[in-house]
Amino acid sequence: MTIRALGDTDWTPAVDDRRMRWSAPGNSGGVEFDAHAAQSPTRPIPT
Repeated sequence: MTIRALGDTDWTPAVDDRRMRWSAPGNSGGVEFDAHAAQSPTRPIPT
């Protein structure tokens, strides 16, 4: 099995205030990283 970066597989990146998002081709799904939540893993953040 080969593992490639999301950018190499046509996923689209987007960055706003504190979030990094990657959207799958055709908007079939995605991944989001929230930097604020990563800094405060014991405090709940509203979704």
